[in-house]
Amino acid sequence: MITRTERKTITGTSRRKDTISLVSRLISVAATLGVTVVEGRPLRGRAGHYDDETRTIVLRPGLTRRRKRGVLAHELGHAFYRHIRSCDPYLKARQERQADEYAARLLITADEYARAEQIHGPNVRMLAYELDVTEPIILAWRNMYRAGRYTGRRLISARSTEHLRG
Repeated sequence: MITRTERKTITGTSRRKDTISLVSRLISVAATLGVTVVEGRPLRGRAGHYDDETRTIVLRPGLTRRRKRGVLAHELGHAFYRHIRSCDPYLKARQERQADEYAARLLITADEYARAEQIHGPNVRMLAYELDVTEPIILAWRNMYRAGRYTGRRLISARSTEHLRG
């Protein structure tokens, strides 16, 4: 069961990460996209996968809080772009980049990233810990920002997913 957690950053300031709320918001994004999220056995031992034919995201049971959020946000990227599985390495790499960047936009704002980098510098592992995301999401956010693809706002807010509709 996912529970609320409190933790202290290296600076000593406490903050609350409301994991239930964030996972609920991610599931709301899935519903807005017409996607069902279930726990089960993803393909080839992966942490999760998206099936466009059934519009379903399958998450492996027992993922850590951070990993579950990251995998769910990444798979939502595949759902948003309606990715289908491909054997073409160029297309597959592009799809993975798009899904990682979508996840980064769901989970990180520029202000949050800037604050974390002021505390920890460019260390990817520490930034991921501070922002409570996975390292690939930090790398995707950073690459997206440097390439000028960052839109300047998080895709989901604490209150609404209305802007994702139709």
